[in-house]
Amino acid sequence: MAEKPPARGKNTADDRNLIDAEASESGLDFETWVINFWQANRRTILTAIILALVIVVGLQLYRIISAHQESSTREAYAEATTDEAKKAFAESHRGHPLAGAALLSLADSAYARGDYNEAAGLYEEAASDLELPVLAFRAGLGQGVSLIQFGLQSKGEPILLGLAENTSAPEAIRSEAWYHLASLAIAAGENEKARGYLDSIEELSPVGIWASRATALRNTLPAPVAE
Repeated sequence: MAEKPPARGKNTADDRNLIDAEASESGLDFETWVINFWQANRRTILTAIILALVIVVGLQLYRIISAHQESSTREAYAEATTDEAKKAFAESHRGHPLAGAALLSLADSAYARGDYNEAAGLYEEAASDLELPVLAFRAGLGQGVSLIQFGLQSKGEPILLGLAENTSAPEAIRSEAWYHLASLAIAAGENEKARGYLDSIEELSPVGIWASRATALRNTLPAPVAE
């Protein structure tokens, strides 16, 4: 059977032309796409770029200012050589670790001259500003001992016991706390409690200055009563 000829006026290449048109429309070159995208979104893009620049510049300025302030703080601390100067420095730099160091020095001076009440308060203030744990523990120890020396054993003894039992504290701090607690127990006639505290020192630091002091203190105790 003979093939039917195409209808008059119809182009057999119509489908091909449609495909070519679609390909041409969807295949815009990259440069044209970028231009179109920029024109549609340039305000948003510019805002994002400016915001990013502001953040970067702000961070750099913050670092520069912080470094300058830290340098100035260190210089001021080095220049504070008297108790009055250290007190003024601590007041003007509250919360800074160097303020804690100044307060710790002031507390040591107060303790040395026998002003135990003032020393206890300064040690407590210092502990809240000091960043190094070993110095914070040392301030806590000073506070506890100062309170006891001032006659407030009921307040100082729990501080020492907390330090002695704190496994995060340095061995030297814990051993000294145990030693003071043992001395208090002996003064109160609680010899068995004192022996327990001294045992804790020897378990914690079997050799060293606190072990030697524990042995010397143990030798002052009467012999245990045989059961």
